[in-house]
Amino acid sequence: MNPDETRKFWSKILKGENKETAVTSTINSKNTRHKLHEVSKEIIESTLFENSGVHFFNNAGASPSPPEVYREIATHLALEARVGGYAAAQHVQDKLNQVYVDAARLINAEKASEIALVESATVGWTRIFYSMANHCIHNERMKTEIGQKRKKCSKTFYILVSEAEYAANIVAIVQFAREQNSRNNLIKWSVVAIPSENVVGQDSKINTTNCGCIDLNAFASILSGTWTITAGDVISDIENTTCTNNNGNDTECTIHPHILDPSAIAMVCITHIPTNSGIINPVEEIGKQILEFNINASMAKKDLSPILYIVDACQSVGQITINVQDMHAHALTATGRKYLRGPRGTGFLYVRQDICNRIMPSHIDHYGAPISPKCCDGESNAPTKSKIQFTYCKGARRFEFWESNISCRLGLGAAISYALDTVGIDKIESRIMCLSEDLRQCLRMIKEVKIHHDSLIRKSCGIVTFAINGIDSELVQVQLLLKNEQQFEVSVVPRSSTPIDSRITHVGDLVRVSLSYINTTHEIQSFCKRLECIIKKFKKR
Repeated sequence: MNPDETRKFWSKILKGENKETAVTSTINSKNTRHKLHEVSKEIIESTLFENSGVHFFNNAGASPSPPEVYREIATHLALEARVGGYAAAQHVQDKLNQVYVDAARLINAEKASEIALVESATVGWTRIFYSMANHCIHNERMKTEIGQKRKKCSKTFYILVSEAEYAANIVAIVQFAREQNSRNNLIKWSVVAIPSENVVGQDSKINTTNCGCIDLNAFASILSGTWTITAGDVISDIENTTCTNNNGNDTECTIHPHILDPSAIAMVCITHIPTNSGIINPVEEIGKQILEFNINASMAKKDLSPILYIVDACQSVGQITINVQDMHAHALTATGRKYLRGPRGTGFLYVRQDICNRIMPSHIDHYGAPISPKCCDGESNAPTKSKIQFTYCKGARRFEFWESNISCRLGLGAAISYALDTVGIDKIESRIMCLSEDLRQCLRMIKEVKIHHDSLIRKSCGIVTFAINGIDSELVQVQLLLKNEQQFEVSVVPRSSTPIDSRITHVGDLVRVSLSYINTTHEIQSFCKRLECIIKKFKKR
């Protein structure tokens, strides 16, 4: 859509003229050190819902889609109404294939065959996690069968996670570890949090503070076999863990400090940008360390399985530049509804081609694993059980299922194309970084506000979370949406959304502002003024 078409598309929705003119202006502050990257005024105007009067500051929740996305979805739904769902899907097959191509282009994947389209980032993440975990179990079982003459002894495998790991990931990982531990006495699984780095924070009363980002030196120590693991690092044993003592009675396990054996690390799972703060984990540096370890280990021990590396890029894809080649990740997951501004119920999974065809999906149907036609010819005299033969699809599509929402997949493709070709990821990243830093500068001037993981020496993104001393975060959210005032749509992230980080930092529920390139400096100024009014209102009570 060109600017004229965009305005016509919204003519029946938008009322009045846009009052925002400072598209490329900066905050009127002495501390401002940058200029906003220019994004065309038409792009910003096309998403300003002035008829509702709500300023959208929840782009890490579900960002409003550009007109191109709505039009793509509506066009396909109209086609389905005319010719039916199956015929419509056949009609747009080339368009659907292009979605895979564009998703690969978005993250710099080598081939479109490394992409699977899924319903959400969590769906993609759990599919690849359980599949990789089962792959590790299968490899160990094969080694055990080959070396049956060896004396059987217990062994512990480790899954490493970031302290900022998302709750959905933590639940899946811990559930897997506990279930496996209840089944097998010889092979145990342990979930360990990689320490975060301590840096100088904004609070002058504190010399150092947990910045939330992975400590690369600590991670290097883990891989070098010089890092001591303690009870506080083990996540899977926080609850519901018992051991059997000499009397045959269950008792609480005690984890004694010991060196973590890097050869026992099965997987490393890292959230790139968490849901509860603006930190950006150094996924490229982590990937380089894992790659180097795997190369060295394969040269030293031929039977040592490589460490598998999964990156959760749910909050980063569409917000900052993503390059899976630099990450050296075996898998990466993303969603459509957040910074890509795509429809809800969409996302994609990347699985690197050199490992994809060696991993069997934990859950399949006849799309990802088609049954051989020979099984149905009725000519074989073999027993029925042996007649069923299937072969996994080549590439990442083996992780897909037959049924899908075609219109929303096309909408996802339109959103990816819009970000890449209409706006440009470099412009998106630059503008978001500038806007979020302006917001942080404003919030730092309000003494009652405490920004979570606010560091001067770490690069931060468009997510800004904070608490207000003495005022509940949910109350702040409600007050920001009062109709008789300027309305701001924000979210509240509960402490349970990032359980490890919340436990370590003792943080409660947080107000979350997540800015995108469609936001403006004028909105940020208005938001901070509105926040100050709320603080004054409730401080008087």
